[in-house]
Amino acid sequence: GLHQVFSPTGEDLIVMAVNPAQNVVHIAWGMVALAAASGRLGRVAPAALASFIVAMALAVAGPVLRGLDGGNVLALDSSGDILHLGLAVLSATAWLRSRTAERSR
Repeated sequence: GLHQVFSPTGEDLIVMAVNPAQNVVHIAWGMVALAAASGRLGRVAPAALASFIVAMALAVAGPVLRGLDGGNVLALDSSGDILHLGLAVLSATAWLRSRTAERSR
């Protein structure tokens, strides 16, 4: 049933817990990021900004969801929080660099 898709504990993958719902989010996010990086979306800046927003939201949501009884439907853990924070920094850097490049054209 759906209780396994949105499991608050997930299964360990190396050092992080993941569940099927989290896998779908990662695949979709990765596809958008790869398309943006290759220039297929036209402009990199909007995709980088969106990645920054999503990564920061997940970095903040992790501790909040873990504090809720059974509310951690994406199986976010502290390792994931660190990863999402790192991705937010990289996304913000890509956004700032792409905006600078667009202005110089």
